[in-house]
Amino acid sequence: MIGGGIWCYNVKHKENCWISSQAKIIDIQKSNTYSSEYNYIVWVEFFVKDQIYQVTLPKYNRNMKIGNMVTIYYDPKNPKEIINSSF
Repeated sequence: MIGGGIWCYNVKHKENCWISSQAKIIDIQKSNTYSSEYNYIVWVEFFVKDQIYQVTLPKYNRNMKIGNMVTIYYDPKNPKEIINSSF
């Protein structure tokens, strides 16, 4: 893991702590919506304890490019569950 930290929040009176990590954008897929707009699906990969994970980001930013690094926060109990920080 490059860099790191813990981010905690309270949901329904249960505290959860997520760990920060750097993830590399490996693909960006564009799809049409019914309103003639586009949705973007951003795939990233990151490592946790020597295991690689490839997941989609919950948020897209038009500054994202394949090969960029982004900060994510993952659930240590389920690293496939992530959120990404805004930039």
